[in-house]
Amino acid sequence: MRRLYSWVPSLYVMEGLPFALVNTVALILFKNLGFDNAEITLFTSLFTIPWFIKPLLAPIIETSITKHKLILLISSGFGFLVLLLAASLNWNYFFIASIGIFFALAFISSLFDMTVDGLYIAQLNRTQQAHFIGIRTVSYHIGRLIAQGGIVLLASLLFTRFGIKLSWQIAFICLALFVLLIALYHSWVLPVDQSPSFQSNSYLYHFKAVLAELHALPYFKHVVIFVLLYNFSENQLIKIIPLFLMDSTAHGGLEFSTAYIGMLIGTIGTISMLMGILFSGLLLAKISLSRYLLPVTILSGITNFGYLFISFYGIQSIYFITIIIIMTQFTFGLSNGAYMLYLLNSFSKGTYYMSLYAIGTALMGFSAMFGGAISGYLQSLFGYNEFFSWIIVCNATIIVYCYYLIKKGYCHA
Repeated sequence: MRRLYSWVPSLYVMEGLPFALVNTVALILFKNLGFDNAEITLFTSLFTIPWFIKPLLAPIIETSITKHKLILLISSGFGFLVLLLAASLNWNYFFIASIGIFFALAFISSLFDMTVDGLYIAQLNRTQQAHFIGIRTVSYHIGRLIAQGGIVLLASLLFTRFGIKLSWQIAFICLALFVLLIALYHSWVLPVDQSPSFQSNSYLYHFKAVLAELHALPYFKHVVIFVLLYNFSENQLIKIIPLFLMDSTAHGGLEFSTAYIGMLIGTIGTISMLMGILFSGLLLAKISLSRYLLPVTILSGITNFGYLFISFYGIQSIYFITIIIIMTQFTFGLSNGAYMLYLLNSFSKGTYYMSLYAIGTALMGFSAMFGGAISGYLQSLFGYNEFFSWIIVCNATIIVYCYYLIKKGYCHA
């Protein structure tokens, strides 16, 4: 067990870094550089495309290269791309170049997710997997915290001395060095898995078998609807909240500094969400998902009224807004625990459970991409007040659907 502690936590820290970089840090970077909300949310949402094409890539990874080699290769590529991102800040066509770099980061991140999960399942038995499930989650969110909290905060603290561009370059160089050091560490401690036996027909055979098992899943139609809709409102809020806090008061925003955004969203918000996820695990160990799902979904919807209240009344109290962020992120963590358990229970069945789970997370990624992509357009079209009203409507819809699932017996666990 001690050997597993030498690589499992650090590997999942690495998994959380690129996800936060392309989904949160990119938002703040582009906003600092003066880009439009609709452009920012559209392009940063498109970065999630690699996560929902994972099922097409999973058979290739399983049959063509060892997971040990691929993890080290991707980690090195991650560090190089972050250095390239730092350099691109001085280019004339920065926005176009950065879009390409962030998309490449998203692509290798999706490969990294699958490879890490594959190595985890291959190297740990069922008892060990159960032991590390909480450690895995904590480590992953520590990685997100380092990127969307630490890196953003570091850049913002340097603004007054070095300016926006140079400050972000320094922050990205620090991140790249951190990633490369972890990659070097992993080259020593990661277990070496056996080379896969590649067959010319293995990909097609695997893919057809996975589709057959997917079609045979219980309540397949309702599972897909649930996965697509459950976090639809949160996927929009993730994109808009940082922009709302940073936008000028003339545009309905609150005009908070980048340093405060990094501290509030990247640090306090992430810790609150993580506490909610951990607490949800404790609760779900004692009560069934069918009893748990509806109350936490209602609670999460209620706390989102806080954003509507802040927007309508133009509240700029740091203490009040911090409380709202803590409450919304904690309840999101509670509801996200139910969401992930539903996803795991629904897609971890059959012979090809790894590929089936990749399909489930791909649907989750599509929901994140679509929700994020339309969020900036809706906010720009209607304003912040109407946007947050729309979020409440989305919350009410999923609450009704959860009630329907439970009543019909489709919420299994």
